Amino acid sequence: MTDTAPPQPDAAADPEPGTQTMFAIVRLNTFDEHKLATATGELREFGRLHASQPGYAGSLTVALGEGRHLIVNLWDSERQASAGLSNLRAQVGRALQPLMTAPSQLIGAGPVTTDLSAAASTPSPSQTTEFPLPDGVWSVDPQRSEVGFAVKAMWGLQTVRGIFGAYDGSLNVRAGGATGKLTIKAASLDTGNNKRDQHLRSPDFFDVERHPRIMFTATAATAREGALTVTEELVIGSSHVRLDIPVSVEPTVDGALRLDGQTTTPREAAGIAWNKLGMIRGDATLHAQLTLKHAIS
Repeated sequence: MTDTAPPQPDAAADPEPGTQTMFAIVRLNTFDEHKLATATGELREFGRLHASQPGYAGSLTVALGEGRHLIVNLWDSERQASAGLSNLRAQVGRALQPLMTAPSQLIGAGPVTTDLSAAASTPSPSQTTEFPLPDGVWSVDPQRSEVGFAVKAMWGLQTVRGIFGAYDGSLNVRAGGATGKLTIKAASLDTGNNKRDQHLRSPDFFDVERHPRIMFTATAATAREGALTVTEELVIGSSHVRLDIPVSVEPTVDGALRLDGQTTTPREAAGIAWNKLGMIRGDATLHAQLTLKHAIS
């Protein structure tokens, strides 16, 4: 999986001023698409293991279709690449081997030079606030996502956490902006307690018979140093709440995007006002961890 890179001849000369030389290892990995789609934990572990190694500078992934992915791992030096891959061989093998349909192929390894002279005169991402989402239509993959909430109950002594099991959504990214919609089946809520869930579905709370859907509509997205602030309208029944949600964006090894956002809102503003004896305290916390697949370019 992660054979040590073959020895390479020394560079003929020192890098020219304004350039940076790194060491690249290029591999072709072929995955079982179904297994890859459900392997969120394995992919996160893959990224974490590499990031823990001294000299690891990041990676690029090109999805070639039919489960094939060209992966370029960048290191500060050949020595650090060799040491890092030696440390990672067994762990990465355990994480990725079950997902693959063919042995990993080493395409090549060697120094690559980046021209930094243009970058020196170009504003940094924080200055240009580069939009972190590629253009296109992206669809939510429910098998690799989670949407839920948390509230304080029992006069603040207990945190009740719930998730929704049925939802779909999409995001349309064009020209440095994004709009989208997430539709949740309200009756699919699950807090791990059937009696409590039945009460939450009743007219005291979500009133799922009259209002079967919870809607999040993204009306705008603003870049902020590699992440986003998404402006959304939450609709529960007849209640409409505007939310500005900070969202992190992380590409995955299979070409998907992982968006992670969390915010709080007063329950009363969302139409969830029932509170016998004042048992429920504070605002509700809403969270979404969404994996988006590229649907249309």
